[in-house]
Amino acid sequence: MGYTIQPASDLVETRRLYTQYGKDQNRPFIGDVLKYRARFAHEGATTWFTSRREEELQNAAAKIEGNALPLRADVSQRSELARIMENIQQLDVLVINAGMSEYATLEQVSETHFENTFGLNVRSPLFALQAALPLLEPGASVVLIGSVADVIGTEGYGVYGASRAAMRALFRVFRRFKPP
Repeated sequence: MGYTIQPASDLVETRRLYTQYGKDQNRPFIGDVLKYRARFAHEGATTWFTSRREEELQNAAAKIEGNALPLRADVSQRSELARIMENIQQLDVLVINAGMSEYATLEQVSETHFENTFGLNVRSPLFALQAALPLLEPGASVVLIGSVADVIGTEGYGVYGASRAAMRALFRVFRRFKPP
């Protein structure tokens, strides 16, 4: 698999939405993701980004120059996804960066652990894409921030790895069979 780097001049006037959800209330926005948001906004892109935590949104917004618009939302909830999409009329790029992992050995995995992990790591990205579909312009990009956990197999993170594998499988199918 390859990738291309888009010249900064191509970022002007694009519309980007970054969804994020972290279980840890004290975990700030991931540094590299924040850098990308800042760069895109600085280059002229309208950049929306989400978090459940108001303080985190305001701190991130203060670090970004340009047209960066924080949206407080719990992207694990379909109603919240619908609400934020109502504020956005068109999208050129959707970045899905929602996920959580919790350590649990096979003996420790509970129904709640399984439901929470799959709910956030599989259901939320699926419904974020579904909610954004009407807003995605022809030629729009969807960027899914994933993990290598589905291929390396780390002790205590079996459910997390399985959820990431399920998410990757779903999005591979969507990439091949795009909606009309």
